[in-house]
Amino acid sequence: AQDIKDGIDFLLKQGKIAPKIAITGGSAGGYAVQRALTLYPELFDVGASYYGIGNLLTLAKLTHKFESRYLDWLIGASLPEGREIYESRSPIFHLDNLRAPMILFQGKEDPIVTPEVSQEVVKALSERNVLHEYIEYEGEEHGFRSKETNIDALNRESRFYKKVLYDMKE
Repeated sequence: AQDIKDGIDFLLKQGKIAPKIAITGGSAGGYAVQRALTLYPELFDVGASYYGIGNLLTLAKLTHKFESRYLDWLIGASLPEGREIYESRSPIFHLDNLRAPMILFQGKEDPIVTPEVSQEVVKALSERNVLHEYIEYEGEEHGFRSKETNIDALNRESRFYKKVLYDMKE
């Protein structure tokens, strides 16, 4: 997330981007969205997380076995010994820092980042009264395959940005 912040700071100083900043990403990029929004709340105005990871502990518990070992390698620790590291790097434990609204997209049949991972974040956002939307797509897995789903998700993301950034209603 630090590299994302550094890149944005550079572009802002160069006058290459507007001060209203949205961030979007899928899977590990969806995790980066949630992490950046909680680590640098003053920098972002809105975010879109596609099948992103909010809680690394939940992901480790629910993902299929192949991905669970990969997670240990990425985090640099394994559970249960590394629980503190998993928590410190999980956006869900830092949502009190969040200022930006977020839209989350999820495939109902995703075996890697299961719907429960996104639903857990949505529940926490609701409890904190953070403006958000959550869309789950029937028949989609990790990475949307259907042209219709991709078009719908991009349209919803665009409408959410307009609503948040420009207070536009459709």
